[in-house]
Amino acid sequence: MEGGVLDDVDRESAYVDGLAERLAATGVEIRPALLRGRVAEALSQHVEEQGVEVVVMSTHGRGGIQRAWLGSTTDDMVRQCHVPVLLVRPCAATHDLDPSAERVFHRVLAALDGGEIAERALMDAVRLGTTSDASVVLLHVMSPSMAGSAPYLPNAIPQSNDELAAREAYYKGYMEGVSRCELLAGREVETRVVVDYDPAPAILEVAEEVGADLLVVGTHGRGGLSRVLLGSVADKVIRGTTRAVLVHRGSGGFRRWVDLLGRSRRATERAGTIAGG
Repeated sequence: MEGGVLDDVDRESAYVDGLAERLAATGVEIRPALLRGRVAEALSQHVEEQGVEVVVMSTHGRGGIQRAWLGSTTDDMVRQCHVPVLLVRPCAATHDLDPSAERVFHRVLAALDGGEIAERALMDAVRLGTTSDASVVLLHVMSPSMAGSAPYLPNAIPQSNDELAAREAYYKGYMEGVSRCELLAGREVETRVVVDYDPAPAILEVAEEVGADLLVVGTHGRGGLSRVLLGSVADKVIRGTTRAVLVHRGSGGFRRWVDLLGRSRRATERAGTIAGG
């Protein structure tokens, strides 16, 4: 038994060292580490101890009851890790690792809901070296109902055309404010407000339309029965796309939260005055 465990350790160490050697050509400092324990817990602890600013993982995007019962390392990391997690889903178009290949994102789609978590995700995405020249599409998906996210919820209140127009003006003001923030200066930025009961399919549709190669979403990292029954926008986006996804739980990141978006908040307040009549 002991021999088998030692063989596994040797095999895994050889894999990590070999990968580090292949990546050395990029010029990035590589520090291989072989951890023990429950994967997500060990990784999260290592991230915290080493001051890691972003985690890169692959995901198979499993859905349905298999995910509900078994979970996945990726799912656990998104819910436990306090820094942004960049998820890359293997697909037929995935190429063998080639350190000399161009690995950059050219078009970023950031889904904003008006909250700080999604804004932090946007901040972290544009600070990635692989997005330095990327254009940005800012998207808000607005429900046709208030006080609920879907028509089957009992507290969803249908909106009149005038009310919808006022809310749309509110979010357009917010998005325009975000587009003018200092962090996005010098970039090509497009803003969109889409009306849909279900944000995830709307995000995926816009991603296809604009040719985004990186999606950015925030998540509260819910677990348990509520996640199984309702899912989350981030979870549905991850499972529904082959594009890379940057997920942020709302704490940590490249820098502590600062009110980078002061202009956008003032624009939101002005738009809120319009929406409120």
